[in-house]
Amino acid sequence: MVDKTKTELEELLYGEMLPPKPGPNPEEVFLKSIPRLREAAADDTNDLDPRSGFLLSRIDGKKTVTEIMVVAGTGRREVLQRIGDLFTRGLVDFGEDSLSVGAFLNNYGRVLSETEKEEIRLTWLRMAQKDPLDRLGLKPGSREPAIRQAYWELSRKFHPDRYGGIELGECRVLLQEINSRITEAYEELKSHRTRTGEKPKAKSPTGSAEEEGKANAAEELFLESQKALKAGNLKAAFSQAKLALSINPRNPKYRDLFLRIETLLHLAAPGTKT
Repeated sequence: MVDKTKTELEELLYGEMLPPKPGPNPEEVFLKSIPRLREAAADDTNDLDPRSGFLLSRIDGKKTVTEIMVVAGTGRREVLQRIGDLFTRGLVDFGEDSLSVGAFLNNYGRVLSETEKEEIRLTWLRMAQKDPLDRLGLKPGSREPAIRQAYWELSRKFHPDRYGGIELGECRVLLQEINSRITEAYEELKSHRTRTGEKPKAKSPTGSAEEEGKANAAEELFLESQKALKAGNLKAAFSQAKLALSINPRNPKYRDLFLRIETLLHLAAPGTKT
């Protein structure tokens, strides 16, 4: 066996990674799948309501879910709910599609938790940073395999297909923007390596008067935002917090204040504008 250095193995492992290709829409996979009756279905149907029982009687191992929906004259949402219940009870399965269909049915109708929403929003804010290394969560001097791995992991984690069946609300747009910015960061780093043969270095603080002035301005905006928030002026507080964060997007206290005010605005009476 030929010995390989860690770097060589990393290169083989991650290679020239391409953006994950969008998979088939999970709901479309479900609608085209063919449910089959399991043996338990014959003995465990006594407590089924009439509509679920009728839907179960249409399952013959040949019709797709869409065809069953047409034959039964049942709407899509009801089919999703009732077949999902039959699947959960072990009365039907979907053969080789059981794993993907099961994941979709388990997620269907679920809404994102507050923890999931916060993670998506914080990642979206991080994507506003200009330095591609910062966007990928990497340190200056990160080597090529680390860049590829970070890109791949982020792309998979925040790919919309991962959330099939989940009610995303406003986070759908954020996920789309995150994916776009992740790909842009990786392409920028790859392009730089192609042109120069070197890895781009993150910009280091210079201590210039201009940067010091920006830092002071951001801090003043942060303090003014806090005052406006205490006074109950959400619109002014949001505007100032947003400006402070745009000047220094890496400052955690600016980010936390912005997110807190944004949440309060969403909870405020309809018509409150940002």
